[in-house]
Amino acid sequence: MIARAGQPAPGTDAFFSGFSPYYSLINDAGDVAFQAVLTGGTADATNNTGIWIWRSGTLSKVVREGDPVAGMPGTTYDSFIGWNMLFNDLGQIVVHGQSARRRNQLQPEHQRGVGLGSGQGFVLRGAER
Repeated sequence: MIARAGQPAPGTDAFFSGFSPYYSLINDAGDVAFQAVLTGGTADATNNTGIWIWRSGTLSKVVREGDPVAGMPGTTYDSFIGWNMLFNDLGQIVVHGQSARRRNQLQPEHQRGVGLGSGQGFVLRGAER
């Protein structure tokens, strides 16, 4: 078993509570990438989803909703559940997702984009409004 509900989610202080049925992917190298929902710890509606990768027996966080977008001050990644995701044999993940720049707590300004990640991090490669 790679992950299950109630298990601590690496890279967070929360626990897995659910998984996307559509974007749990395995590559030819036997690595697994999946989208998950979190509960407990500091998880709330602004940071309770993310992407994890299992490689060579180690489970690592790739990116979590609420993580800052590098090079875009004040912008964080939005929910990852249900967004298109690809996973290649090099262990790289490409996901079409959404970021949110918070003008204030009630009015996030959303941008869609494509990100590239692995167990060592995640980078936004292109964005559109």
